[in-house]
Parts: sequence; structure tokens; C-alpha cells
Amino acid sequence: YRPDGVTPVQNAYVSLHNDGWSVNQGSSTDANGKYRIGGVAAGTYKVNVNPPSDMTDVVRIDDRDVAVTTSLTTLNFTLTGASKYVVGTVKKNGVGVPCANVNASLRGGSGWAGAQTASDGSYRLTLTPGSWNIRVEPNNGWNCPQADWIFLDPEAIVNFSNDSTTQTETVNVNVTKATARIT
Repeated sequence: YRPDGVTPVQNAYVSLHNDGWSVNQGSSTDANGKYRIGGVAAGTYKVNVNPPSDMTDVVRIDDRDVAVTTSLTTLNFTLTGASKYVVGTVKKNGVGVPCANVNASLRGGSGWAGAQTASDGSYRLTLTPGSWNIRVEPNNGWNCPQADWIFLDPEAIVNFSNDSTTQTETVNVNVTKATARIT
């Protein structure tokens, strides 16, 4: 559900895995916010929920321990409204870099988030409280121009307080022109 606890979320991805990742299954939610993950033995698993990529006002639900029994187990989730953001621009020689992937990983946890830069190199990440590493990588998809740059700097670290106050941190990144290409 959305943060109101009533409105269902379509196309959220619910993932279930065990500690060793030998069991790893998932399912997308339908128009009513319902999902089904079957064929799982009774036991303790970790479950997380990723909102649809176009829903930027909520945050991912990180791994939660869940006991699955031999009978039907129903798990409902309510997404949390976003209140922590990283914004910035990726530039090469002073010009914005379009189509770059800006990725965040939660330090000491399993959280992650990503955004793609706009045509002017700007981006916005929606995160949860905690300490995050921020890095930039080329997007090698067919819909993006071939990258002629590389990210050489250390990952930026951003710290957010563990509360619901709105915080925005700015991380501007300069990438370096690449001097070699593999084709």
C-alpha cells in the first residue's frame, strides 16, 4: 500500500530470499496491490519490497525477517513516504552527462537505490535514514549514448538522521574523459 495504508500499489516488486540466497523468488503486485510467491518451504526468510521505478515519493522496504509456515502466509506492506533525498549533477568538462546511473548503497545494510541522470546531467535519489555510498556508472543500455567517461573519485558518503524529518543533500560529481574503449 501507499503510505496512506489504503491505496494499493501496482508493479511493486516483492522479493523473498533465505540467508544463503539458495532460495530467491519474487513477484510483482497487480492493480489491487496483491502478489503471490509460491513453492517456498516453511522457514525464516527475508522479504523486501521495491516500489515501481516511476513512484519516487516512497522508499524501498529493506529486508525484514519473516516466518513462513506450511499454511498460507499473508504479508501486507505499507510503503513509507520519502523524506531523505540526494540531488546533484553529473558533469564531464563542465557539461551535464545524460543517461548516467547514479547508485546508492546503504552502508552496513542491504538497502540500495538508483536514478538515471536527465539530459542536463541532473538526478534525484530517494533514500531512507542511514549512511549511504553514492557512485556513478555508465548506462550501457541501447537507449543511451555510449559513455566516453569514467568515474574515478572515491564514492561520496551521505548521512541521514534516523527520523522522519525531510533532508536533502547535494552530491555533484565530475567524471573523467575515458581514453580507451572496448568495442
